[in-house]
Amino acid sequence: MIKVIYSRPSVKGREIFGKQEAFGKYGD
Repeated sequence: MIKVIYSRPSVKGREIFGKQEAFGKYGD
């Protein structure tokens, strides 16, 4: 799942605030 977060720039920006938030919003 982490790979997907780094794969998407939009999620990457939110990853700075918290990886858990990115997972909760996109969760893909």
